[in-house]
Amino acid sequence: MRGSGHTELSWDAPPVSDDAAFHVYRGEDGGGPPERLTDTPVTDRFFLDTTRDPARTYRYTVTAMDAADPPNESPASLPVTVAPRP
Repeated sequence: MRGSGHTELSWDAPPVSDDAAFHVYRGEDGGGPPERLTDTPVTDRFFLDTTRDPARTYRYTVTAMDAADPPNESPASLPVTVAPRP
């Protein structure tokens, strides 16, 4: 949303019993590698990005972390692009 400075993300998790949590990544559209937005994995299936610039276009991906010690991280989801509203 233009001017709001935040993006609400939600996702469906795969039906795998040992998925414990998720990491959220954000990259600039056409830019370099994405940065991880979550310091620690989140257990909810939603995330509020309050640090985005509402004038820029971003790509978001999510990875799943299992309950192993140390945890294994899945490959990234397909990206979702969030663009500014005109």
